[in-house]
Amino acid sequence: MKWLSKLRLQSKLIIFIFASILMQLIVLGFLSINVISDVLQKQIGERALAVSKTLSQNEKLQKLM
Repeated sequence: MKWLSKLRLQSKLIIFIFASILMQLIVLGFLSINVISDVLQKQIGERALAVSKTLSQNEKLQKLM
């Protein structure tokens, strides 16, 4: 880490700010992926339930079952 001690304060601050922003983007990305995944799973479940309700109301399909 000798190279870090040779840098000027301004350079150190730029590196720190860049690293901080990068970490925030990574965390925000993971959180966004989790939220989107949960929403998609809920929507898929609701659609599957709606399809099954529609199919269960069809008399021709009830006779086949």
